[in-house]
Amino acid sequence: VWGTWCPECWREHDFLKYLAKSEGVAIIGIDWRDERGEALAFLRNKGNPFLAVGFDPDSQAIMDWGVYGAPETFLIDKKGFIRWKHTGAITSQLWREELKALMQRLEAES
Repeated sequence: VWGTWCPECWREHDFLKYLAKSEGVAIIGIDWRDERGEALAFLRNKGNPFLAVGFDPDSQAIMDWGVYGAPETFLIDKKGFIRWKHTGAITSQLWREELKALMQRLEAES
């Protein structure tokens, strides 16, 4: 979950591009509280790490997900279950120390 108005989302963006390109992580984005054109322009200018982007300008979907800030990240397994949630930016340290191993374990289980 991200938005162009979110400074932490800007800081996280390059690392998301790294994860998508270099680590092969499939990332789906939900753009929150932006105009669609503004979000698409951001992705054109900064690069797009997302396989798909949903838009939630009125916070309808976000409420269902229990989001209260951005960025927020959910790890969803192949069966569609949320297996992990993180509020704040995904960093290289978080990736190395927690998220990468969890993703590898989930992949091995399937």
